Amino acid sequence: MPANLTPQYLSAEADYRKAVTPSDQLEALRGMLREIPKHKGTDRMQADLKTKIAKLRLIVERGEATTSRGNAASSIAKQGVGRVVMIGPTRGGKTRLLQSLTRVNLPPRSETSKAEVFTTRDPQFGMMRWQECSLQLIDLPSIGYPPAEDDLAQWVRSADLVWLVVDLGNDDFIEQTQQAIDRFRSEKTRLGVSTALDPNEIGVKTISTIIFGNLTECSYNAAEVTDRLESFAEFLSLSLPAVAVSAIDKSTLESALELSVKAMDIVRVYCKHPKEEHPDMEKPLFIRSGETLREVAAQIHESLVERFKGAKVWKPGQLQCQSVKPDYEPVDCDVVELIIA
Repeated sequence: MPANLTPQYLSAEADYRKAVTPSDQLEALRGMLREIPKHKGTDRMQADLKTKIAKLRLIVERGEATTSRGNAASSIAKQGVGRVVMIGPTRGGKTRLLQSLTRVNLPPRSETSKAEVFTTRDPQFGMMRWQECSLQLIDLPSIGYPPAEDDLAQWVRSADLVWLVVDLGNDDFIEQTQQAIDRFRSEKTRLGVSTALDPNEIGVKTISTIIFGNLTECSYNAAEVTDRLESFAEFLSLSLPAVAVSAIDKSTLESALELSVKAMDIVRVYCKHPKEEHPDMEKPLFIRSGETLREVAAQIHESLVERFKGAKVWKPGQLQCQSVKPDYEPVDCDVVELIIA
């Protein structure tokens, strides 16, 4: 007998796939059980749901879920166009990158502390910019630091993009990179080429990741850079996208930021008022690739979503406009003039 699952059930199931903490998973499962059609065709599904609910209820009631710590990532508001988190082995140079890209003021480290491992004990925040895009950058405690391990997957799951930072000057950088990738293989949050929910495994989400081969001050040896980069590229040829960066070489940071914005599918849309001859090129609106003019209208004012009937669009580098419908998907640097009813 077919299950004939309702839209309400499918919505609850989608919530369960996105849930990370046991309490959120429990709430979603209860919603699925409440909305599932009650007939013989769903008897087995109902039994499976009840079993999962019973197990999760015990976990939540016993306090085995670190609820206060587990919500740390979601309790910090996202700022800017997107959130980027930096992860990696200790002494990879993440904090120095944070300082170079955001100009955040952190306490100076002594020569002794520079040689220590796990010097970042708590997440450090800053805002960085690429052209008009403002991005939130978070430096997380290094992989393997015990007090922060429980929160690591939560922070990664909250990100729009992950930077896996390894010291290219470390002789073990290839092994460190592989260990960091393997660290997430058994998690519900994993590192991958693009951000997406896994349709075959409930609750599994892949987060878009770029590997940063970092040339730190202590490892910036021009004579060895070429060889290191070749080894780096060879190792990663069938894995995640990668880029070489250095806090002491601003051009590498600019290239890395451009790559990151593209990886997050950020689209800049410039708006033109019907009474103005030129668009405002100082303050673009930001949407994600695949979103439509409705999202653009909503950012201007919610009341416009139902009122606008289409738009005039000027493609980058083109003088002639074209008329489009509300479901048009802008591309980067489109100029848009909404037509309001």
